Amino acid sequence: MIKKLLLLLLFLGIATSGFAAEFLIRARNNWMIDADKTGWTVDKIANAEMQYKIGDVVAIHPDQEKLLDAYTEPAFYLIHAEGLKYEDALKYQEQWNEEVEKETTCNISIAKWDDPIEKEKMLSKLKFVGIPSIVSADTAKGLYQVTGTQLVTQMKQKRKFNIRVLDLPKDTLDKLKEKRVVSMKWEDLKPYLFNKVTSTNEK
Repeated sequence: MIKKLLLLLLFLGIATSGFAAEFLIRARNNWMIDADKTGWTVDKIANAEMQYKIGDVVAIHPDQEKLLDAYTEPAFYLIHAEGLKYEDALKYQEQWNEEVEKETTCNISIAKWDDPIEKEKMLSKLKFVGIPSIVSADTAKGLYQVTGTQLVTQMKQKRKFNIRVLDLPKDTLDKLKEKRVVSMKWEDLKPYLFNKVTSTNEK
C-alpha cells in the first residue's frame, strides 16, 4: 500500500512539474522610441512613449505551441518558462490602461435627459463625474448639448510587463540573440520580469 502511494506521489510530481508557458516578447524597440523627436508635438511624444520597447511581453502562448516561426521578422524573441502554468502567465500580457477625467461636450436626447431613469442609465454609461451642464438646446432635433467631466479609459502602455532582456545572464542573452528562443526555469526568469505600473520586479 505504501509502495503504491509513493509511486502515485512520484507520478503526480512528474505530471505537475512539466508544465510551462511561453513569453513572446519584443526583440527591439518600436522605431518611435529611439527616433529624433526634435520638432515633435507633445501628443506625438506621448504616443511614442506608449509604443513597444525591447522586452515588452506581447503575448503568452501555451507550452510547446512554438508560434515564433509565424513571426517572420526578427522583431520577436520567445522565452520558454519552465514551471509556470499557462493560465497563471496570462496576466503578464495585460495592457496597461487607466481612467482619467476629461472635459467633454456631447449631444444628448432631450427625452432621455428629461426622464430620470434614462438619465441615470446615460450617466452610468458615459461615466460622467457629477451632473453635466446643458449649454444649448436644439428642440427641432430633440437634443441638448451638454458639457461636463467624464471618466475616459485610455492606454498608458501597450503592455504592463517587460522582461529586462539586456540584464539577462550573458550566455542566456547570447543564445537568445542567436536562436531567438531560450528556455529558462520560471524561478530564474521571474526576477527579470518588470511591472511597469508599480515599477518593481516580480518576486
